[in-house]
Amino acid sequence: MISPMSLKSLRRRVFTRGEGVVALSGLALGGVLIAATAVWSWWAVDTQQTLLRSTRHSEIESVCSGITSAAERLVARNDLSALRTMVTECAQQHDLRTLRVALPNGHVIADADPKQIDVAPLPESWTDSPLSAPQAETLSDSIISSGSAVIPGRGAIEVTAAGSVPVVVWNSSSIVFGAGAIGAASLAGLWLMYRYVRGKTRALSAVRECLMSVSGPVDDPMQLKVPENLGPEAVAWNQLLHIANTQRTAIVAERAAEVLRHRTDNDSELVTAIDSMSQGVVIFDETGRVRHANGAAGVLLGVRRDALIGLEVDKACGHAEVQAAIKGMCAGQIRQRRLVEATNKSAPQSHAHSSTPDVGVGVLRYSMRPVRREEGVMCVMVIEDITQQRAADEARNAFVAHATHELRTPLTNIRLYIEQLIDDDDAAARANALNVVNQEVRRLERIITDMLSVSEIEAGTLQIRRGDVRLDALLTELEADFKAQAHEKEITLTFQLPPKLPVLQGDRDKVAVALHNLVGNALKYTPQGGQVTVRVEHTAQTLSIEVVDNGIGIKSDEAEMVFEKFYRAKDKRVANITGTGLGLTLARQVIRLHGGDITVKSQLDKGTTFTVTLPAIAA
Repeated sequence: MISPMSLKSLRRRVFTRGEGVVALSGLALGGVLIAATAVWSWWAVDTQQTLLRSTRHSEIESVCSGITSAAERLVARNDLSALRTMVTECAQQHDLRTLRVALPNGHVIADADPKQIDVAPLPESWTDSPLSAPQAETLSDSIISSGSAVIPGRGAIEVTAAGSVPVVVWNSSSIVFGAGAIGAASLAGLWLMYRYVRGKTRALSAVRECLMSVSGPVDDPMQLKVPENLGPEAVAWNQLLHIANTQRTAIVAERAAEVLRHRTDNDSELVTAIDSMSQGVVIFDETGRVRHANGAAGVLLGVRRDALIGLEVDKACGHAEVQAAIKGMCAGQIRQRRLVEATNKSAPQSHAHSSTPDVGVGVLRYSMRPVRREEGVMCVMVIEDITQQRAADEARNAFVAHATHELRTPLTNIRLYIEQLIDDDDAAARANALNVVNQEVRRLERIITDMLSVSEIEAGTLQIRRGDVRLDALLTELEADFKAQAHEKEITLTFQLPPKLPVLQGDRDKVAVALHNLVGNALKYTPQGGQVTVRVEHTAQTLSIEVVDNGIGIKSDEAEMVFEKFYRAKDKRVANITGTGLGLTLARQVIRLHGGDITVKSQLDKGTTFTVTLPAIAA
């Protein structure tokens, strides 16, 4: 039989053991809370680090793609200064350690570090290397992205971008503070449980039962609520669940907003980059309607940009082959890129000064590529105005034809008169034949000299060999050279010279070529019986040489264009006159290298005046 004293002692031991269990449970709970806090903190830091790395990866890849597209355009027109400025600004703006545009052979066109740039001029073309798809590589402390593009007619370029990955710095004092706070809360709770253990068992048991009933993650913490009539602990538990649920909802909303904000920023940057492109860009959704179009697309298609949005492909583009390709891509039937070149009456008249006959018709190149997404297939169409390119091709072909004719004519004459020299013993005939051969050789020499000089101008290697230029002797030779030609066409060739001419410092041969081209053109485009006058005036600072004719003249809108390489006026009378289209180009460049210039005034069917202005002492 247990005595009342023993029963009391037993109850005390059981009670003490129960309190110890409660205390140990409290300590264990405190340890679990501390561990959970540490794990949550580690997870939060890791999640933020992953998000920063992903965002940085997208940023560097976007910069690399944008620079690749811009470099393709700028290198194509040799605008290396703008490309280098863009690369430097992008590297600074996006905190990139490396941003480089280079040729496959290692020739650095542009670099974030100006010291790395190879300032040597770009070659006309270079060896292509196999193009690789855009790549992005993430290392432990940096992200590297690369891309490439092909410059039509020249070669490939490679773009490399690299930047560091931001690191989230974790302050260890927050861990200590959190652990201390949780430990203090646990001890306080243990003390309260020890003090009120008997009165609190129902609420704690209910909470325990709720927790034990959970077999997996809790999507909604409010599912763990207990009846509040069990005591203040139950009320506190429910309030804690409410706070946790509120914090969880706030964290989820904040993360979603952060992701959306980054995505919106990236989309905004992408839209800005597309809108700044000179090529037209149109994006069609899976239904074949325009989702986005930049300003250039509206100009090239002849439709306002705002009006393009939402249009079906049949209304957005009037070319049947382009329409069929876009529809096939949006339907998933065409999976490869398509290129279509077509004329467009509504194309911008940037080519209005072209020498091609179809001035009112633009040539557009449509490049279409399907883009696969989860919700369907989109089609991206890039439109380029290649009118100038086609005009240049036609001008180049015309130049080759004219040059061939110009070279063939003197060669044929030389061959014929040499045969006469061989077969004819008459001294007068032989002398005449030798004179003709000499003239044709000089003519051939001038043609070849013009071609070589233009090539040197394009390459930037044309040099001026300075010396004394006696204008009186030069103009006398010029008059003698063209006297026979003027007499043959019954043209009055007059040289109005002052009593004394200054001696210039410059390249005599180059100045002679420039004046020879001007006088030769005046005689060439002046009809029989006309008049050509070479008038010279000078002051202490300048020398002016005017070549005046009363020939066929030039239209006002073509006056400045005659100085363009390969350009020939559209006047039908010009088509029957041989010429390379290089003489005036060469003449102006030569005079400008001497510090002067050539200007023109003309009236159709009344005549033309070319004015050469040189400093008294050529620069």
